[in-house]
Order: sequence, then C-alpha cells, then structure tokens
Amino acid sequence: MKASKAVSLVFLIVLSLCLVDTQPVMSQSSGTIYIRSDGSVDPDTAPIQIDGNIYTFTDNINIDSGDCGIQVDRDNIVIDGAGFTLQGTAAYISRGIDLSGRSNVTIKNMEIRNFMDGIYLVASSNNTITGNYITANTDSGIWTSGVSNTITGNYIANNEIGILFEVSHDLVYHNNFVNNTKQVADICWTNPWLPSSATILDDGYPSGGNYWSDYNGTDLYSSPHQNITGSDGIGDHPYIIDENNQDNCPLMGMFYDFTVEIELGQIYHLRVISNSTVSNLEVRVWLTSANEYLQPGDEFIYYVVDGEEGSVGFCRIMIPRVVLNDSYVVLVDWHEVSATELPFSNSTHAYLYFTYNHSTNEVVIVPEFPSWTPILLLLIVLTVAVAIYKRRLLQKR
Repeated sequence: MKASKAVSLVFLIVLSLCLVDTQPVMSQSSGTIYIRSDGSVDPDTAPIQIDGNIYTFTDNINIDSGDCGIQVDRDNIVIDGAGFTLQGTAAYISRGIDLSGRSNVTIKNMEIRNFMDGIYLVASSNNTITGNYITANTDSGIWTSGVSNTITGNYIANNEIGILFEVSHDLVYHNNFVNNTKQVADICWTNPWLPSSATILDDGYPSGGNYWSDYNGTDLYSSPHQNITGSDGIGDHPYIIDENNQDNCPLMGMFYDFTVEIELGQIYHLRVISNSTVSNLEVRVWLTSANEYLQPGDEFIYYVVDGEEGSVGFCRIMIPRVVLNDSYVVLVDWHEVSATELPFSNSTHAYLYFTYNHSTNEVVIVPEFPSWTPILLLLIVLTVAVAIYKRRLLQKR
C-alpha cells in the first residue's frame, strides 16, 4: 500500500484556530436563504452550488436581515459549508439553519456564529450534524427536539448553551464542548411539565464520548468499566448532566478526526484525543537518506502538537493498520518516547497512548522494524541455511 496525498480534514479544531478571536471577512450579504422543497435555492444569487442533492457553499454568507440564515424545506440532502462561515447579527429569534420537521439532512464543515440558535432541529429526525464550528450564539449552539439525530465531531464553544435538548432522543458523541455558559441543558429544567430527554452522550468504550472543558475527572485506568491500570484518554468517571443524561466515557482531551487517502481513493480515519492542539496530520514517504528509523520509500505518520510550555501533553491516536501496520515507535522531535499500544487494539486498528513535555513538537510514528529488517533477516537465514548445506556435503565426503 502506497499512501498518496494525505488529506487532513481535522473536522473542527484547525478551523477554529483560523477563526477564533477574529471576525471573518464576508463577501456575500443576504436575507434568509431558502432551500425549497423542489430543490431550488431562493434567491438564486446565494453562494450555494447545487449538484444533485448536495448543496455546497462557495463563499462566506452574512445574514444581515430576516429571522433565519438558511431555511431548509427539503429532506434527503447534504449542505456542505466547504469551510466557509454562516454569520448572523445575534438578532432575537434568529436561527442559523432551520431544520424544523426535516429528516435525512446532513449539515457539515461550516462555521455558524452570531445567531440566537445556531442550528434548530425541532421535530426533526435522522439528521446528521458533523464537523462544524458552532460558536457565539446567544441562546443555543444547537436546539434539538427530535429522534435519532446524530451530532458528532463538532466544536461547540462560547454559546449560552452548547446544546439545548427538548424531549430529545439523539446520539451525541466526539464533540468538543468548550466554555459554553451551560455545556448542555434540558428544556424540562425550566418547564417541569415537559418530559426529560434521554440522549445518548457517548459511543461506548473505547470509542468514547465528548470532550467537556469543565470535566475534572481522572484518567488512571484503561477503562471506566474495568480495573485495568493505565491511562487511555478517557475519564474514569462519567460526566453527569442530570439523572437521565450522562457521558459515560468523557474524553480527557479534545477530539480530532483526520483522513488520509490511499490507493484506489480509499479514505481512512486517524482519530486523536489530546490535550494539545493537533495539526497537519498526514502520511508521508521518507525521501532522504536512511536513518535509524526510516529507509527511503518508507511510510510514516507525521503531525504537530502544541501546548503550554512546561506542561505535560498526551495523545491517544487510533491508526488503521492498513495505513501503517506493525508494532510502532513514536518519536517526539525525533526523540523516542515510551508509547503503549492499548489492550483494546485489534487486527484492524491500533490505539497508541503516549506523553511528552509541551512546546511545539513534531510527532513521527514509524514501524518498529525498518523496511530493510525483514530482508536482512532473510539474508541471515539464507546464509545459515547455505552454511549448514555445505557442512552436510563435506560430512558425506
């Protein structure tokens, strides 16, 4: 397997680094944009390209009037922000994307900011909200009142409420909840005549739940459900929201999802949990002269971690073995560090856990045995075999 161009789609944090604490430059201003039930976009001057059931942003969108940024009246579509921003004016009862009554709609890869509610999912089902940066909304980042919606891989920060549940029965995992006034809330807390939500807030072990910036638990065991000593990037105790909702596998660092493309267009995910800022993850091919770890043509994983000088960083990385298959050596700034292959690794995925002293560090992961090692071992075996054969011929004489 030869890795072609490795594409990093860190679905949320790299985008956040580019956008946080800055105001995006808007080149398209608009009132409410409608995706009509017949599939058309109104107004047709909106910077949204249609390709079948896929609607892709071609520019940032600034909603300067109207109650809603994008009103969706069509099911079974994908709205891809392509890294652009949908921004409002924080107007009262404004919604970034209104999915009321919708099903099978995917919202991905965009920043949604400065609305009253970033995404409105009331009376909706089987929708997917993934890979978005949802921030600075004055009521909620996401308001959900539905069944079987999936909210995963989003960076949800600095909203009044990260997610507001209203009789919700959704699946919420691998999100980063950062410094929301309330990370999540249930509308029944202020309206006790409404039933409580029962949302699933984790993807089980070892996949994990969400990162909560106010979680203060420990990570001393390899499982919150098993007495196995050793850190694994998942908290030992649940993150409690209320008696009906808790994250049983809270993440000890933020969640990152990178993809790499290999031959035949196959896409694989490399997922990282870390208390560092992680960027530039890709699979590379070593092209310079041989060293202790790599020969020309060898593949290796490369990324950058950054954190507060003097503190201790950690990474838990999930590596598909089809991308890099072996026992592994982890190098931080080209110095070998102790790395544990966690006990739930299997024939398809390896999970590595390691720590390091923070600064801006380069991480390199290589196979434990260089590519020339099997050849060398084969040569040794052949040499021994030939020697034994010659000795036997001499003995026969």
